[in-house]
Amino acid sequence: MAGARIRAKNLATGLEREQTTAESGAYSLTLLPPGNYRVSAELAGFNIVTRESVILRAGQSATLDFDLPVGDVATIVNVTEAIPVVETGKTVQSNTYDERVARAIPVAGRSLLDFFVLQPGVNAPPLSTGGSGTGTPSTVYGGTGFRQMNVDGVSNNIQGGARNLVISQEAIAEFQTVTNFSAEFGRVAGGLQNAFTRSGTNEWHGSGFFFHRRRELSATPKLLAPGAPKPDFFRSNYGGTGGGPLKRNKAFLFASYERWEQDLPVVSTFGGANQVDIARQLGVAPENIGAFITTFRAHTVTAKGDWELHPKHRLSSRFNYYFDRESPLQGGQQTREVSTRFDEDPFSITSQLVSSISPTLVNEFRFHFARRPIENGVLFPERPQVNISGIGSFNGNSSGVFSSREMGYQFINNLTWIRGRHTLKFGADLLPVRFRERTRNVNGTFQFDNLPQYLNTINGVLNPATGRPFTYSRFTQSVGQEFFDPQVINQGYYLQDDVRLTSRLKLNLGLRYELFLRPEGNLNPAFTATGTIPQDYNNLAPRLGLAWDVAGNGRTVVRGGYGIYYNTTVAQTFATFQRGNGAAVRNINVVPTDPGAPAFNRERITQATGARALTSDLNVFASEFADPMVHSFFVSLDRELWANNALSISYWGTRSRSLPLAQIQNINLTGTRDGRRLWSTANRPNPAFGNIF
Repeated sequence: MAGARIRAKNLATGLEREQTTAESGAYSLTLLPPGNYRVSAELAGFNIVTRESVILRAGQSATLDFDLPVGDVATIVNVTEAIPVVETGKTVQSNTYDERVARAIPVAGRSLLDFFVLQPGVNAPPLSTGGSGTGTPSTVYGGTGFRQMNVDGVSNNIQGGARNLVISQEAIAEFQTVTNFSAEFGRVAGGLQNAFTRSGTNEWHGSGFFFHRRRELSATPKLLAPGAPKPDFFRSNYGGTGGGPLKRNKAFLFASYERWEQDLPVVSTFGGANQVDIARQLGVAPENIGAFITTFRAHTVTAKGDWELHPKHRLSSRFNYYFDRESPLQGGQQTREVSTRFDEDPFSITSQLVSSISPTLVNEFRFHFARRPIENGVLFPERPQVNISGIGSFNGNSSGVFSSREMGYQFINNLTWIRGRHTLKFGADLLPVRFRERTRNVNGTFQFDNLPQYLNTINGVLNPATGRPFTYSRFTQSVGQEFFDPQVINQGYYLQDDVRLTSRLKLNLGLRYELFLRPEGNLNPAFTATGTIPQDYNNLAPRLGLAWDVAGNGRTVVRGGYGIYYNTTVAQTFATFQRGNGAAVRNINVVPTDPGAPAFNRERITQATGARALTSDLNVFASEFADPMVHSFFVSLDRELWANNALSISYWGTRSRSLPLAQIQNINLTGTRDGRRLWSTANRPNPAFGNIF
């Protein structure tokens, strides 16, 4: 029936949206926040029909049909029939954890990162618990490691690789993994991982929590000497949440805080069985060898506000901050003087504005800013590293305080236009990202062949074979440009149509255009290919999805879809190529008698600019380099078995093209053996350079 008024009200926040049915009787209410809704239909001359407890989850498309009986419009008919657990309007492949599951599921790291490895269709090892447990998980979708992590609709891995923020498990309202997604989403050729943070409601609620792992249940590390005391180990998480109305039905606040504390034993095997004596001879402090404790201290804050600025405008803003300090990280055949720390302070600011321009026209704008600085600090930032064969590494770290910083802005705008059976959507997604990274091995490394050589060097003993004082065997150092800061400008533009052809068949048709603008090359005049990084301008990505309600009762649904997906190349990759042009950074590799070789010194080494540099390797892009492309398709059968229980059987296929591949050139084919080709680096075709990758 045409002209019926459909009204949806969020029972927790009072949010209301309404629309009038088209000539066909179709209607669509889009961009409703997840929650518990009351939905009603009314038309003059008919009773009002109301559906209670309509639960909307992230990405869900709930299909509600109404039968309006003739009667007094003042009479309200409440429909209590449960909504089928199988979604008849969903045209993508997805799996969602609601808030109850997200908060209760027992995961080691207690953050949204743990959820990534627990989804159907994902190949992933568990997150490591040997360190902080808050690193980026390794996930594989359809044979590739591509993935995009979103929180509240904006990127939480702006580079396209590692995560930016760690958000407490207690702050997550829902989590979802989607494959074969519609044209609205892009920049990734694998899985789309969505997390949605909690919001305040019309009732004040709070929680507190404390988790503790007992040190008494820890085993003694096998590398410790017999009889040595067992190092302490503990891990605890504690914090709380709170949220409620600032103004009933108008403004809401939610906040969460979580603290991580962990002590974990790390063992330095530097010096072997005679560690204490060797350390004394080398001047290594006792606290920098043997068993010492690596500490992990971190906390995360989430603060979110939701406001109804006007009956037609809803604003949501979120602030996240994560503080992480880990020290020292490595043991093994090195002292604590070489071991690095891990310090990071990422934060992000996100806003979303949803505007109902008219009952059939809705606009959504999102803004996101994220910054993640990382430092790998060391005890002695300017000392060179000293390696003694058979003993280990000490004195300092060759890279000193290595640092990186990623920073990006994201602008998204989506316009939804409802016309009868069609829900048309148009939009753009812009994400410029910068990545700043320091060059490694700027402090340099002294290599000694054995312990007597080193001891004779520091004691000024003459070498009878040369008549000169003993010294090191080799020194290496990177000299030249210290920092690189490339930028990638990710762009996506799309249009799509969600059309319900019949009451049982729904299609999603879409087309997306991806443009990932890369930085300029770093020209080395001696090899002009270093100055060119090819651009890829033809990334058209069609998408198709369908959902067919086989019997028309919402209990058996066949879905299918096909799409082309492109993956961005992370900005850090381009830093590697700008640095590896054979001129910006040179690798010094000298023996003590070479011109410009520095005298041995355990303190700061000035860059050996006059020393002989190694023949440089090169990193260059092939002229045909293109963005990775994946053809992806799926078909699934969903069947409701009984109330609130359903079975889904799916087949998913992918076919990848233009995956990045490194090949070595500037080498010579010298023959074959057992069917294998043999290569040599002697008499290179271009003697001015080493390997060309």
